[in-house]
Amino acid sequence: MFDRHGSNRLQGINAFAYMTVARMIHYLIPEQKVYGIKASSITKYYVWADIISFIIQGAGGSLLSGNPPVSTMKIGMDVYRAGIGLQELFILTFLFLTTKFHREMLSRDRSGLVPRGIKWKALTWTIYGVLTLITVSNLRCHPRLFVVSKSG
Repeated sequence: MFDRHGSNRLQGINAFAYMTVARMIHYLIPEQKVYGIKASSITKYYVWADIISFIIQGAGGSLLSGNPPVSTMKIGMDVYRAGIGLQELFILTFLFLTTKFHREMLSRDRSGLVPRGIKWKALTWTIYGVLTLITVSNLRCHPRLFVVSKSG
């Protein structure tokens, strides 16, 4: 799950979650938007947000490469942690968006507006599971980062 530098290899899973929710909103919500964000824009916004957080993580990781002085290691660890924190912030905002979609669909389902046979609930719960696993994966990295940053 992590290479020797602790970088997250779950990057593609984030994009899967963003694209899946965007497609569900596009096909299942007549307005094709949640919180005023068009389904066609959701994937773009969140993938770019992830790219930005990964660039920050990479910048922090590059400061840790080789045999840097302790002061540079501390900066590298702080930058890397900031990238992880930013990624988690983006995941949290995406969770709110997904929850809004879920609540809207529950309301539509109770009103009989959702065609039978569409497995949107299972897919939504799968997205919640994916977001949880990404977060657990990121949090798993923090104890290692703490140990590395204290060892210098």
